[in-house]
Amino acid sequence: MTAVGRVERVAWWTVGLAALAVRVGYVLAQPASDPAFARPALDEAVYVNWARGLAAGGGQPPGAFYLAPLYPHLLVPWVLAGGSFAVLYLAQQAVAVATAAALAWTARSVAGPLAGGLAGLLALGYHPALFFASRPVGETVAVALLAFAVAAGTRVAGPGALAGALVGASALARPNLGPAILPLSLARPRRAMLVAGAAMAVVLPVAVRNWTVSGHLVPISGNGGMTLFHGNGPGALGIYTPAEGFSGRLDRQRDEATRLASGAVGRPLDAVEADAWWGGRAIATRLHDIGGTVRLLVRRLGLLVSTREIGLDAAPSLDENPWRQLAPVPFAALLALGAAAAAGLGFARSGGWVVWGPIATAAATPVIFYVSSRYRLPLALLLAIPAGVGAAALLGCVQGFRQRRAIACALLAGGLALLTPTGALARSCDAAALGNRAAAWLQQGNLEQASADVRRALLLDADAVAAWFNAGVVAEREGRAADAERAYRRALALHPALADASGNLGGLLIRSGRPGEAAAILERGVEADPTHRVCWTNLVVARIVEGRFAEAREAVARARRAGVTLDPRLEAVAAGAGGVS
Repeated sequence: MTAVGRVERVAWWTVGLAALAVRVGYVLAQPASDPAFARPALDEAVYVNWARGLAAGGGQPPGAFYLAPLYPHLLVPWVLAGGSFAVLYLAQQAVAVATAAALAWTARSVAGPLAGGLAGLLALGYHPALFFASRPVGETVAVALLAFAVAAGTRVAGPGALAGALVGASALARPNLGPAILPLSLARPRRAMLVAGAAMAVVLPVAVRNWTVSGHLVPISGNGGMTLFHGNGPGALGIYTPAEGFSGRLDRQRDEATRLASGAVGRPLDAVEADAWWGGRAIATRLHDIGGTVRLLVRRLGLLVSTREIGLDAAPSLDENPWRQLAPVPFAALLALGAAAAAGLGFARSGGWVVWGPIATAAATPVIFYVSSRYRLPLALLLAIPAGVGAAALLGCVQGFRQRRAIACALLAGGLALLTPTGALARSCDAAALGNRAAAWLQQGNLEQASADVRRALLLDADAVAAWFNAGVVAEREGRAADAERAYRRALALHPALADASGNLGGLLIRSGRPGEAAAILERGVEADPTHRVCWTNLVVARIVEGRFAEAREAVARARRAGVTLDPRLEAVAAGAGGVS
């Protein structure tokens, strides 16, 4: 590797500072377009609440870690410092810029300064990296650690203890990045034990802790089986597919998975055993339908290479922040330029095991589980390395480049990314994300924006559960009881286990003088989610309004057995009305 000259050093600092300025502008503009800016929900809320609990001295969650532990632990100092989301996002944006620098350094090591500079620009210009750095999720940290591991692996001596330790740390933030240790070890077989040993040393304390508290070998986290089921269970589509009987809330998923698995096998299971059961069901489903499994795999491969960004709980494609225009690089460009490097220079000269190995392991996650922009982010950013090499080669700055072959492969890969149909699947994901955003607008009290997102979601997908539920909330707040009832009923028809809809619909029916009808719906709600306080509260109210005080007292007792404490005044009414002292 050539030494970094003064001109190149100035260029790197100039680009880096400009990138930071863009990201400062993005964060400052974010509250106007993102109602979830300081109101995390779903996965984001779980990580933030975990960190807040640790900061308050609440200790760790019970049992083996269900989610990867590194990110919430890194958030603890942020919580103690006041928990400003703007500060968090600015810090993560700085980490994203550092990640681009690490990717650029690796490309420079492979093919020279121009390749490095172009790789850094491509990484900085990829919009999902900008988008997810302004959300409280662990991808930004995890990808940064992996990018620095790859950079450490390109040193003259090759991957060593530092590279292994960084991969281990990245796995503690996102376990699916851990398999990158295999190709990094293969890059220098004589040092394989050193690389793998360093990674294991980082992960070992977490594995020991999980074994101590659960009695099971859980190296990092214990939700792999459930995630596998979401992508491979009955009705799998290649994207996140909700499982029947689940509320869809990550903070309840472990308890729901354990309860449902225990009921299915007829004996109590702990959380780790339940997760293994769900993983086994996913594998059995795929083995039972080989033809369907092949079609599902082909669909996931198509979604993986498509330039269309697939949302999960939030969708980059819906980002309305005006600063996003300064990150215009599509996935198709990364894929096409990476293909050009591989075809024109060959495996070794375009990165070798140290680069292409982690790219392959990053691609494996969405192929095995399901495709989303968050899951594809590590693959996309690592592709910036060979993409920078390919761009420099196409500009004539890399010797021995087979240009015709490279251009043909680039056109093929780029065309595949641009032309692969995503259709209804992408629209469905965007509709779900719009429904989630509508909920955030509702938390702000902005009915107009919430209503607009609901309407837009239902135009994209008439079966968007979150959109129907939030349409009910909007209608109820606007005093349109009949419209609210229809929306809640539609949400429940699509997702019978949605206890939130059962609770709201039950309350609406009680207020409209139909407590008996409400009670039947609320019973289904507490069956779907035995810990749903609103459903239990409304069920007790419905029984009292009906004059069925014995059943009201029974509902109070059932709620207590489920670990739900109701308002003491409501319990007193249920007890006193029935003549119980």
